[in-house]
Amino acid sequence: METENKKKKEIIFLTDDLWAIILARLPLKIITTSKLVYKQWKSLVESPFFRKLFNTHHQNSHSSWSILCRVLPEVAVAHYECETWGLPRSLSSYISSFITHKFNTQFPNVTLVVAYTHVGLILISSGNKLLTYYVAANPISRQCVEIPQPPPTVGLYFTSGLVTKLEDHVVLGYKVVLMDTSNLDDVISLLIYSSETGLWSFKTLQSHLTLSGLIDYNPVSLYGNLYWIGYNNDYGEVVVFHDFYATGTESDRCQVTPFPDGGTKPPNLK
Repeated sequence: METENKKKKEIIFLTDDLWAIILARLPLKIITTSKLVYKQWKSLVESPFFRKLFNTHHQNSHSSWSILCRVLPEVAVAHYECETWGLPRSLSSYISSFITHKFNTQFPNVTLVVAYTHVGLILISSGNKLLTYYVAANPISRQCVEIPQPPPTVGLYFTSGLVTKLEDHVVLGYKVVLMDTSNLDDVISLLIYSSETGLWSFKTLQSHLTLSGLIDYNPVSLYGNLYWIGYNNDYGEVVVFHDFYATGTESDRCQVTPFPDGGTKPPNLK
């Protein structure tokens, strides 16, 4: 009994700074478990200070990652079983088990991942011909938020992407992006849902270079930007991108960058 009391007293003498240094050297899975053991540790490991310390200490370690394509269920390339970051399986296995557990996948319902982000947040479309809804989800923690239904539209708006707002590796917000596919030339018409406002809004992007077309699906989402493949008037392939958290004059403009070896050639739609 005296030994147990002595151990409890020893814990009190360690400051938050010392606990942070000790815990930051441990794998993420152990750190997550520690939050359930001691109340002081929970507030510590969830603090911005500890997050910066952990990322600094493990900046040279390779985190788990996967390259996925929404039109193919298989993983193109993946790295996991990383002890530091605590993912024993590939991201696709977490996604498939999460969908099976959370959603009704029986016919006629169809549940698909329609957008991915580089931070692991995904956008899921689920429903049938009568009603389809969107869900933003973290397949690892299995936390998810249902997105309100978009307003009625005149154009043909389809899912184009999901972007996130980050600060010190923490997701502060996200935006769901739908694109009007009936007109993909110089003007790009979008319907955007913001998690910060909880509202849908229409947005039009102007291009400084003339576009003859744009592939609206499977853009790359990276640090608040979406990157699409497009074509200029000479049918040369270009990268079209926009920062959805930009302000000022850049908030309604998209950038167009030709490929180095673009040249003049017919579009490759593979």
